[in-house]
Amino acid sequence: NAVDLHWQDHLTEMEELRRSVGLRGYGQKDPLSEYKNEAFRAFEEMMGSMRSDVCSGMFRSSTNLAVFENMLSTLNSVAKTTGPESSEGGGFDQFSGSGGGSPAPQQSEAPEIPEIAVPVVRDAPKVGRNDPCPCGSGKKYKKCCGAA
Repeated sequence: NAVDLHWQDHLTEMEELRRSVGLRGYGQKDPLSEYKNEAFRAFEEMMGSMRSDVCSGMFRSSTNLAVFENMLSTLNSVAKTTGPESSEGGGFDQFSGSGGGSPAPQQSEAPEIPEIAVPVVRDAPKVGRNDPCPCGSGKKYKKCCGAA
């Protein structure tokens, strides 16, 4: 999500840069080199802020992960002791990540291997474009059957 937001902001910034870089020619500066320099600076800035946001999100989620797992285990134990529906598999076992439920069905089919195409073998020798047509019309092949 952070990557998408930063990328969208970067694209918007690049559109604005494309519009405004033409005015730099009036200042005796090459618009192309100015665009390249500004675009590189904007990309580096985007990557830095993206790294910062992703890392802070990772650290925030890693501290909350232990709390989340603790909450799931307490909910799981409460559901097992109080609810009759927990014996039917309606409890929190499937979400706790403990693997206590039935394993996910595995795909037993092997991937299909595509058949190798067999090259076509000619019965007669190849007819040149300027050779007489083999149908017997007397015309050149390129004007008769080879016109398709």
